[in-house]
Amino acid sequence: MLNPFDVKQLETRLVDWIGKLNHESIETELIHGALSLKMNDYQNAILKSFRSAFYKRIPETERERLLQEAAELGVDQFVQSEFERTNRLKSYGPLNALAVLRVFYRKIVELQREFSQQKEVIRKLFAELKEIDMKARELTKQGRSDDLFNIQTNILALQNKTKELIDLALEDDQDYMFNIHSLFLNGETIKRDDLLQVITLKKKGKYWDGVHFEKFSEQYASIPEEIDLETFENLIFIEKIEHPDDCYLCDIFMDHMFKMMDQYEEETGTKAINPFELLEQITGKPLQTYTADFDEYGDVVSLTPNKPTLKLISTNKAVQEDH
Repeated sequence: MLNPFDVKQLETRLVDWIGKLNHESIETELIHGALSLKMNDYQNAILKSFRSAFYKRIPETERERLLQEAAELGVDQFVQSEFERTNRLKSYGPLNALAVLRVFYRKIVELQREFSQQKEVIRKLFAELKEIDMKARELTKQGRSDDLFNIQTNILALQNKTKELIDLALEDDQDYMFNIHSLFLNGETIKRDDLLQVITLKKKGKYWDGVHFEKFSEQYASIPEEIDLETFENLIFIEKIEHPDDCYLCDIFMDHMFKMMDQYEEETGTKAINPFELLEQITGKPLQTYTADFDEYGDVVSLTPNKPTLKLISTNKAVQEDH
């Protein structure tokens, strides 16, 4: 039999929870607004720096062409003012742009980390709401009442409100790889010593068994004095010459790849890369995958193993020729 005292206790708990959510909701939105303004300032600083490097390097003939194109778009005054601004700079090049990118990209990452910490408070509140919800469901097994019905109705509305806060993101929609590409237009290159000034090189030392890593002098000598785009991408993304704890260029490259993959999927409806198929090709074995069912709070409630996709492989040459 339903105990009215238990319902009243649960109602009081929910009212207290709503008070905490209202406070954190206001706090989250204020923090989101403040951090978004900062991010916008950091993004503009990066874009301005790369524009300066771009305008400073292009030849006079290209400037005229660019001004003509800008005039057709109605932004020639802006482009002209950018030329005049960069002309006043004694020197400005890829080293400056990458240095600015390094500084402000770190700041952007810190903003995202700060906002993620704030949302962790909301996630904990969401977990508390689930406890209240589970208690309400337990009480319904003992009986029903108007107060209990109102509690459950409020919980449904509060679920949606809390999910909206959890989904609120401090997204950096800029693809900085395009800015980096601008440094290599028309076959331009970056000097090795310039690049090494704006990255934290992977530290050398010993493996666990005492075997030495490659010496810095050997690594330095392996990097070309003039670095083109292909060499740059190979050094950063394939050889990963940056230190794992400070690899902003590799992070930017990875972010660029994921954005391109998402764009490809939106345009074609298919994934650019299927990670499971890729792993199966590498291992030569079908992978066990699962279908997960989630509750309203995003928690996994069941895992169902999927049947692996088996491929018939024949080693009989005659059979292969027949098919």
